[in-house]
Amino acid sequence: MLKSISSLGTTLNKTEQKNINGGWRNIRCHTDKDCPPWDSFCLNGYCQYK
Repeated sequence: MLKSISSLGTTLNKTEQKNINGGWRNIRCHTDKDCPPWDSFCLNGYCQYK
């Protein structure tokens, strides 16, 4: 199984890695209403999980 999944995808260089937005913390907001409704809230201009 390892051989069958090891060929998936490619290795990202440092520039490509910096462009990845992971998680909810990169969603900009002004109020809690700007964030997704799944237990998140606005803190310091970014949506956060509760």
